[in-house]
Amino acid sequence: MRLSWCEGGLVEAFLRFLLYWLHHNIRKGSEAMETIRVLLCCGAGFSSGLLAQQSRKYAKKNGIPVTVDARSESQVSAYIQKIDVLLLGPHYANEVEHFRQAGAPYNVAVDVIPEEIYGMVDGKGLVELAVKMAGRQ
Repeated sequence: MRLSWCEGGLVEAFLRFLLYWLHHNIRKGSEAMETIRVLLCCGAGFSSGLLAQQSRKYAKKNGIPVTVDARSESQVSAYIQKIDVLLLGPHYANEVEHFRQAGAPYNVAVDVIPEEIYGMVDGKGLVELAVKMAGRQ
């Protein structure tokens, strides 16, 4: 016995698949962007943790698709393949070239967090910097 495409739940399965696909693949507007993954690097991660928190608040409030995490310098190598932007605390300015070399194979943009952003715990400034560095302005 041969089933037509209407029988046996095929229509229902197709519609479920179509809804799933549409939900996960349609982007809102032509300027939608993928999530920018940012890692902040600090000595122990305390100052950068506060900055990451403020950045996440700003991004969420303004609908900017950015994830911001803070880790210590010793953890950067474990995350370098999974990020788009690496921002270093000002006290790591003399090591920026080392981190740029580490990020180059993975197309990770690397720079030092400006003193004004770092010192003022400026989440807005950090998010704007990360978006610019990722080339998604």
